[in-house]
Amino acid sequence: MEATFADITNFPISSCFEHAHKNWEIIYLLSGSATVLIGNHEYQIRADDILVLPPNTLHKEYSAEKYTDMYLQADGLDFGGIVLVHEFFPAVAPLMHLMRKVLTEKEDYYRVIASNLLETICAFIKKYDVRNTSYPFVQKIKNIVYENISNPEFSISETLKNTGYNIDYARRCFFRETGFTPKEYLLNLRLSYAKKLLLQDNFISVEWVAFTCGFNDAFYFSALFKKRFGLSPRTYRNRRLLTPQQPLP
Repeated sequence: MEATFADITNFPISSCFEHAHKNWEIIYLLSGSATVLIGNHEYQIRADDILVLPPNTLHKEYSAEKYTDMYLQADGLDFGGIVLVHEFFPAVAPLMHLMRKVLTEKEDYYRVIASNLLETICAFIKKYDVRNTSYPFVQKIKNIVYENISNPEFSISETLKNTGYNIDYARRCFFRETGFTPKEYLLNLRLSYAKKLLLQDNFISVEWVAFTCGFNDAFYFSALFKKRFGLSPRTYRNRRLLTPQQPLP
């Protein structure tokens, strides 16, 4: 997951021509209101709303009143489709502004800072994502998983059982919605969180990172981390310290 570009409309506009981007795009409406047309579907957005568009999504914007927005492009996001979040938590605005500054100035460690900002922005979006899905209970499972990233005693099976559906059915529905089994989804979240923690502080131990990310066994955590990213947790952090400009897996 990597932020590649961020910008802002410097003055109010009433429309934007039809276009698409090769990367994911996160649009944050700063003021006014607008309609985003994607195919035959219209998405109504207003100030503090967020719209997330997958790569190569052809869209155009128009408004009866003028509006301003910020937009962020990124690779490797995992939203699974178009996301519209109404009345978004307004604290994301300064994060978007900071992202634009970081990507424009490209000072030391800008990739690390941009990565952390992107993860925070995406976490807010996922927290407030209230899309209607084919299986509404899947979103509830995802929310519970997010809340238990650090809980080593968290049980996926119990969570699936508590949906009121057959466990195998709930697991299949989750896979159809996300492309991952619930266990894979939880593991992905925990390992992504571990990457963030490793780069935040040079003095925290791998054992502490493992425990904070819901692993009881630091050796098991290290083995999973290396299998996923090709580097041990210590090597991953040391490589960032030695070559801060080099992209990491």
